[in-house]
Formats: sequence, C-alpha cells, structure tokens
Amino acid sequence: MSKRERNKGIYFMVSDKERQQIEANMKRSGIISMRAYLLKMALDGYVINLDLTSVNELVKSMRNMNNNLNQIAKRLNATGHIYSTDIDYLLEQCDKLWDGVREVLSSVAKLIKAM
Repeated sequence: MSKRERNKGIYFMVSDKERQQIEANMKRSGIISMRAYLLKMALDGYVINLDLTSVNELVKSMRNMNNNLNQIAKRLNATGHIYSTDIDYLLEQCDKLWDGVREVLSSVAKLIKAM
C-alpha cells in the first residue's frame, strides 16, 4: 500500500477539440499545470479569473496624483507659497479617485453576492 496521501488515479480520454478547449480554459484561469487545473475544477467546479482593468486604472490615477502632489510640495518648499488652484486640483483628483474606489468595491461586492 502506498504512503502517498493521493494514492488513487483517475484517468479519462478526450478528443482533440475537447483538449484544446480544456487548454484554453486553463490558460484563461492562469493555472499552468494541467493536473492542478483538472484537480481544481473537479473539486471546486469553477476557477475565478478576475478582470482587474479598473483596479489597474485606479492605481495609474493614484500614481499620477502622487506625482502632482510631489511637484506641488517641491514648489511649496522652494517658494513658501501654494496656489488655491493647486489645492482645488488635488481635491478634484481625490474625488475622482474615491469614485473609482467605490466603483471597484461595488463590482467586487456584486461578484461576491453572485457566488
């Protein structure tokens, strides 16, 4: 008797077309091991693959705002003055970022509810 935890084999045959579809689904899931993918699908029945485009855009916006804030801070340190237009611009950018955060969180909440 084997001392392996997983000591039972499961084997099945597929057509070329089925294999291509399995490989395409596996690639979309981000799992690179056929064994791991098939085991995950057999045990859980689904693999969640998130589209993080909106999160990436949010991070890009945050980087841009950080750069703008640094430029304003450098000017303030150099001149001792800050312009109200700079403050207004930063507040506007903060509002846009929070809108993006709310949108992402809303999407995640809908996804979790659907599960």
